[in-house]
Amino acid sequence: MAWRLSKEDFLKDVQWIDDIKIRGSYGLTGTQNIGDQMYRSLYSAYSYSGNNALVPTQLGNPAIKWETTKQTDIGLDLSFFRGRLQGTFDYYKKQTDDALLSYPVPLSSSYTSLLSNVVGMRNTGIELSLQGDIIRTKDFRWTTSINVTWPRSLVTRISGNADLTQIGNLTGLEVGNTAIVKGKPLGLITGEQITGIIKSQKQLDAYKARLGPYGSIIFPYLGLGDPMYTLDSTTYAPFAFPAFPVVIGSGAPKYYGGFTQGLSYKNFDLNLYFTFSQGGHLMWGSHLSATAFQGTSNANAAMLDRYTPANTNTNQPRLLFGSDNSYLYGNNTDIFSSSYLKLRTATFNYRFNKSGWMKNAGVQSASVYASVTNLFTITKYPGMDPETSDDAYSVAGGYFDPSNYPATRSFSLGLKVGF
Repeated sequence: MAWRLSKEDFLKDVQWIDDIKIRGSYGLTGTQNIGDQMYRSLYSAYSYSGNNALVPTQLGNPAIKWETTKQTDIGLDLSFFRGRLQGTFDYYKKQTDDALLSYPVPLSSSYTSLLSNVVGMRNTGIELSLQGDIIRTKDFRWTTSINVTWPRSLVTRISGNADLTQIGNLTGLEVGNTAIVKGKPLGLITGEQITGIIKSQKQLDAYKARLGPYGSIIFPYLGLGDPMYTLDSTTYAPFAFPAFPVVIGSGAPKYYGGFTQGLSYKNFDLNLYFTFSQGGHLMWGSHLSATAFQGTSNANAAMLDRYTPANTNTNQPRLLFGSDNSYLYGNNTDIFSSSYLKLRTATFNYRFNKSGWMKNAGVQSASVYASVTNLFTITKYPGMDPETSDDAYSVAGGYFDPSNYPATRSFSLGLKVGF
């Protein structure tokens, strides 16, 4: 459904307005990508100690069905000054009440999870796109465009049939280093919260007193240079243990998008395409593993800034030979901003003027170009690439950086010929 305002009597004679259109849509979309035979309980042949047997390998769910998303979109299209300035504004709302997720089931069932339609999610957002000619003359043209998306998500439902007793104090579904919690957005990064490093005997004594008599069991080597965690004294009263899991970051960006710059002078063209993301975070696996400097694995350079009697102005805990100090989970010191600005592609092009040999050969157009991808990235993220994920296909997780190989930089030269 659309309404073109620019054709109405009160606007049709305005010379600088090319087009103004308000549009809206509503629809249902679904996905059937749930795998084959997921409604069946399956068994596989197995052999143990010379005996043949069947072992359960899949817990069937006869109620499983396709996901269905209700989507509403309201938009505004604008064009002014004979196409020199164009813009698009969109607001969208997507509601999925039966999203598929593998949720935990009681271990007594001999299974670990069951795929079912247990999660409701609402995604809303604003998308803005602008493009136009900043300069347009006979020989020179400078064009620019930008698009920005401000996404928001909210978990509206988690099935009451899910067994949530084994995943900590978030009363949600914990998946790796993230959690799906009713009433919270997607993108939560969970772990332990470190409030600081023990740097004095007074701090050490006070922290031991808060831990109680069982503190020596959890942290048998507790001393100066060790981290102090946010403690949970309610679940384990009268003793306190490190609270886990707690929300220590958000992987979802506040906004993201891209912009282009195009410059043309006579037969020369230069096109630059940038992408950006702001407000997201990643848990850097290399930093997490450097906490326990053991074995033959490489350690991150962050360990060089560890607490020592000569280096007390740091937020990195000390190294302790033969012990990892029970740093079992990721914590807030492993979380880093994943905001970035990337020059995704840069292309330089030269177009040949039509000449006699081109006409004789039936060539309508010819040009040569040079192109480079991933030329540079501006970011404070200390890992190899802030645009990485351990699960690129997940809407719930993927906010852990296992130090994947970064995007490669490539260069190309080419010739384009049109007949």
